[in-house]
Amino acid sequence: MQQLLTLPNQKTFSGLRDFALIMLTLDTGIRPKEAFSLLESDINLKNYSVEVRAQIAKTRVSRSLPILPATAQVIKKLLSARHPDWNNNVPVFSTADGTFLNACTWG
Repeated sequence: MQQLLTLPNQKTFSGLRDFALIMLTLDTGIRPKEAFSLLESDINLKNYSVEVRAQIAKTRVSRSLPILPATAQVIKKLLSARHPDWNNNVPVFSTADGTFLNACTWG
């Protein structure tokens, strides 16, 4: 796991995004499709939680996932690295141009 976490170059947007996504996945076990659909409003950095809305959940039941402070910190860093014109319609884990990730574009 330690070697995996050293692979993304956190000095680039995509590397920071990948690192944050790996941290979130390891921390919560979130499904990739659910993570790819998270919006900024789904992330609660003060309470260290992520809300998986019913619309994006595989089970169609919303749930709250606790995250560690270290994961919250890297997500906060990712959010501050996003383009200033991106609004809440752009997923947290998006491509560098603000489009949705999927299993084929991330990896």
